[in-house]
Amino acid sequence: MTGNLSPLPEPTWNGTAGTIRQFIRNFTWLCKRHNLPIDYYVQDVLNYIPAPHFEIWESVARDHPIWDDFVKSILRYYPQPSLADSSGNLGALISRFNEHPSHTIQRDNFFSYLRQFTFALSAIEQHRTVPKSEKVSKFFEGLAPIIRGLIDKHNPKDMNEVIAASNPVYDYLGLLDSQTTRLFGQLVYLNLEACQRSVIVQGYNPLSSANRDEPGLTVVSHGQTDT
Repeated sequence: MTGNLSPLPEPTWNGTAGTIRQFIRNFTWLCKRHNLPIDYYVQDVLNYIPAPHFEIWESVARDHPIWDDFVKSILRYYPQPSLADSSGNLGALISRFNEHPSHTIQRDNFFSYLRQFTFALSAIEQHRTVPKSEKVSKFFEGLAPIIRGLIDKHNPKDMNEVIAASNPVYDYLGLLDSQTTRLFGQLVYLNLEACQRSVIVQGYNPLSSANRDEPGLTVVSHGQTDT
């Protein structure tokens, strides 16, 4: 697609039912942004369809050349996962991370879990409203207990506050001395209560909720390794 507007990434689709609606929204929005006549939408969208799905899309396009009719028809081939399936997928994700607490002790891995969690949660939200407190508690279930203990000291009320709290937490961990870092490695595999009693969690002093995006910490040092 071309035009006088600044270029945007081309819409992509990975061939799954869980992402097709977002793909169609992105494609439609991009067409409108570039003032593409709606009569061209059906034929143009075929350029973005993975090969294993192309035949069915082409067949539907022949039978439904009008865009709105085409969208309704093609979506019948990709039903949304049920609430039970979506809940099961989220539960499986949480269990996988819960079984391997070391998978969230690094900042990059934390945000990888966050992205996967958000995607799985969005499928549930197609069926019901998920309270903010439930999102936080579910997300915490997949975190390493030591990370949960530190973030929990910020008392986050929603996922935005969890994200904001995570940055000073990982900044704090990056400033631990070598002996305390070894203690941290041991705590990764202990339960939440043990982590909460540790000098690492006890020594962490988050700032007020108004400044959660700034590091608020008392660095544990000088070999304080008591748990």
